[in-house]
Amino acid sequence: MATKKEYFDFINKYYEELLRNYEQYLKEWVKRMETAESFDPPMVPVARALVEGFLYHVTGNKEYAEKAREAMLTYQKLPDMVPERMRRMPKYAKGIRPMLNWFGGVTLFLRAYEFIRNSGVIRSEDREVFKQIVGNSLEPFFSFPEWGPHNRAIKRGLALTYAAKIFPDHPDASKWSKLGKLMIEPSLKHWSLEDSELYVPIWLSDLLLYLDVTGDREVLDSPIMKYYFHYFTNLLCPLGMIPDFGDATWGANAELYLAILEKGASTYKDPHIKYAADRIFRFALKEKKLGIYTIFAYLWSDDSVEAKVPVSCSREVLDEVIGKKIVFREGWDENGTYMLLNYMDEGDIGWYYKEHLRNTLVVTAEKMHHGHADENSIVALVKNGAFLLHDGGYREALPNGAYRADVYHNRVVVRHGRPTGQRLFEFLHDKWVYQPVRTRRVHFKTFRDVDVSRTEVIDDKNGYHWDRVVTYLKDLKAFVIHDGVKLLRSGEFTISNILWTQNIHAAGKEYFDTSIDLIGTAGAMSSAKTLEERKRLAWPNKKGERLLIYFQPDEIKKPGVEETMRCYLPEKCVYQTYSNRFRRGEFASFTTFLWPHVEDEAIDTMLSRLKQVKVDKYPNATAIRIEQPNGAVYICVKHDLSIGLVRPEVRPVYTYEAGEILYDEFATDAAYLYAKLNSNMLKYAFIDGMKLLFKNKRIFSSEEPSVIDLTDRLDIDREGIFKTEKEYWKFELKTKWDSWEDEIEVENV
Repeated sequence: MATKKEYFDFINKYYEELLRNYEQYLKEWVKRMETAESFDPPMVPVARALVEGFLYHVTGNKEYAEKAREAMLTYQKLPDMVPERMRRMPKYAKGIRPMLNWFGGVTLFLRAYEFIRNSGVIRSEDREVFKQIVGNSLEPFFSFPEWGPHNRAIKRGLALTYAAKIFPDHPDASKWSKLGKLMIEPSLKHWSLEDSELYVPIWLSDLLLYLDVTGDREVLDSPIMKYYFHYFTNLLCPLGMIPDFGDATWGANAELYLAILEKGASTYKDPHIKYAADRIFRFALKEKKLGIYTIFAYLWSDDSVEAKVPVSCSREVLDEVIGKKIVFREGWDENGTYMLLNYMDEGDIGWYYKEHLRNTLVVTAEKMHHGHADENSIVALVKNGAFLLHDGGYREALPNGAYRADVYHNRVVVRHGRPTGQRLFEFLHDKWVYQPVRTRRVHFKTFRDVDVSRTEVIDDKNGYHWDRVVTYLKDLKAFVIHDGVKLLRSGEFTISNILWTQNIHAAGKEYFDTSIDLIGTAGAMSSAKTLEERKRLAWPNKKGERLLIYFQPDEIKKPGVEETMRCYLPEKCVYQTYSNRFRRGEFASFTTFLWPHVEDEAIDTMLSRLKQVKVDKYPNATAIRIEQPNGAVYICVKHDLSIGLVRPEVRPVYTYEAGEILYDEFATDAAYLYAKLNSNMLKYAFIDGMKLLFKNKRIFSSEEPSVIDLTDRLDIDREGIFKTEKEYWKFELKTKWDSWEDEIEVENV
């Protein structure tokens, strides 16, 4: 378990390295200013001052306070260090004012000052200099006062509020306080706008710092605040970090997550949050992702809270409105299987703030705010410490859709028309502007052998309804993905089921055996000019792990592979695509099997176990069979949930007969069926159904109860008439069950 001592030891080592490289960092900044178009003060002096101030705070050694003062005064000298070219710029005709980096620099400067304020090393003239530097830094906020519960607004609001507290004698202090409160208020008890692994912790960490500044404890009792601590904990992947999604990059902001989770663990005395903090600390230490925010992990941690491994496995994270994510998890072991599905849409929460951003900034490619067109996408698939699927990266440039557009994600992509004389990716890549959609969770269930989710995307603008059903097969550590697309208008459409990888080790008409070597990082946006430089900046994925991608074959669908840049590196898009002229209400169905395996496992044997199932209502319903040594497994999905809704004048409006679908020797009206047949035993689990038959024999029935015999209960009305004020309704006691699982002997069937 991470302790204050470990954090303190790291901070000392970090400080030693910072001092060794300090002068070089300043020289590199001066060099950057030679070609820069604006004065952009460096963060390194304030980082040094913060660490030295902290060390004084903990040890009482006055030498640290003296050094912190010296580092803070560096900002007074910086305008004289820039090239003459910059000083001659018209916008600096009145001189370059000493100031701080706005994105966090002001707050950290003020915290460093607060650490050493009563040390006795600060002279009255120093305080005036610091006050002037802070004032110069805050003035631009009044020219562009962003607002709403998002990262930039909270950063500005925190800096303004903090400055008003530290320097109440500044002539603009009352204005700082007033604007700061206005910018902070939306974040105090409102949900973040940002569906982004990178930006939500920036927002929340500054919100926690604001609570420290003001002493406000009430906000920590808010259900919204508690939500985010558990949200981050349950997103944690086996590698010890939260996978990147939205505008993000793998491994970024680990130190912010660490500080946030330590705050949550100590505030709520929660051992599971403490466990997540410890895992992220180990990851960040190994990957060298820690920095000055480790100071806040130290300040906010409580060693009396013992870390405990969470008991939950697959689950919703955390709900179907705010989080809109589902984690499939084998356990919390470092080598466990993990998949993250994101079905977050833009939604109506925070609409006022999102609309302001949309109409103010060049963010046409974003799902407001900092989100991607990743609805129903597989964000990450991890097994044995290796990424087998990963997300698409932050962006290449503004304001285009690379890598924010739907085509860069592991999802189904729908377009009007068909490719003519062009590559599929080129054809699909026409939607640079974000396409607003609606999403919803239909169901999520955990059974003994499988975990199942069903989530939907409704795109009224482009005319389709897409449901994705994910089945996690716990014994195989594999996944079945059933995708059903219903066209909401007639016309010609191309529907493509897309997955991304880097290496293809073997391929056939229906499969690709794949692996990933490197995960590109956002550092490539600014500092990598060549592919080799991008590779050097990339995160090395664990070797030896592969993912077998099997697209269930269909004569009308075409598999393929194309290569393009994604996540800052060349990647391969493997797909199964289908172009056709559809009538309104018609379906297209895709079945994909994702099977993690080690590199020396024979894929021919694996492929031989995957079988097609005869389905009488395909493509409105579909299925796959997996042959295993201990029995055959069937995964059956009804895409068209309207099948069986045939009598609007009666309740229920459905009948089993109208809703029945045949899957080989099984018959059911269920929306989902898992069945495992081994010798004379049949294990099954279903969702949303009335009956299950095998070889025409009843396995389950809600009409003739098969769980408890009710034939002797004559007092239970099986049918009748229900009278309302103006009309009569016929009813029958023949209802669907939400779900059920059981096992039964079938030797006599």
